[in-house]
Amino acid sequence: MHLLLLLVAWAWFMSQVLCSDLSNFLTQLPSCAESCVLDFVSASSCGTNATCLCTDPKLKDDVLPCVESHCLPRDALATINLTSVACDFPIRDKHEQFNILTITLIVITGVTVGLRFVEKIRYGPGLQVDDYVITGAFATRLSACMVSLEMALGEMRGDLALIQSHLTYALFLYAGQTLYATDVFATKICVLLFYLRIFPGVIIRRSLLPNKVNDECR
Repeated sequence: MHLLLLLVAWAWFMSQVLCSDLSNFLTQLPSCAESCVLDFVSASSCGTNATCLCTDPKLKDDVLPCVESHCLPRDALATINLTSVACDFPIRDKHEQFNILTITLIVITGVTVGLRFVEKIRYGPGLQVDDYVITGAFATRLSACMVSLEMALGEMRGDLALIQSHLTYALFLYAGQTLYATDVFATKICVLLFYLRIFPGVIIRRSLLPNKVNDECR
């Protein structure tokens, strides 16, 4: 008899805990997503069983499209993040691989540019115009890499809280695109200046001029 009472009390206690957790979860949701989640919970056969609700495939098939259609991007991201945390979904994280690749490439680029300068200063005629342009291109590339490393906080991770809390991600994206375009532009100009230096002929210069104008227009 005592064992039966203990089991009943335990079942009642767990149901209260589950209902409390579900209630706390609903209070944290954006108002635009509440109806989507409530409709899903009421239509599901899981009741207040959080584990069952999280493993229900309708959570992704029905709730997420509903949230995306009813909420602004910021609220939709907040809802998805709250759901992922509540259900303890695994977080995809590849920012370390991205950081290693980015740092490796910029180090190789820096060593190459440095060796070019050493060769020009010690054994060559000195620095030319294309060398100064490549210096600017490298500085731009370095800045773009720093922006890329910062963007990797949200870009390479599945933790949507980072994206939602770093809405400056969009600013980093625009800055990265601008720096990348500037880097490509400067690199093309550097190559054209290099050609003009090693091919001083009039015909070559006239043939390279349209390419230079085309690059500047881009």
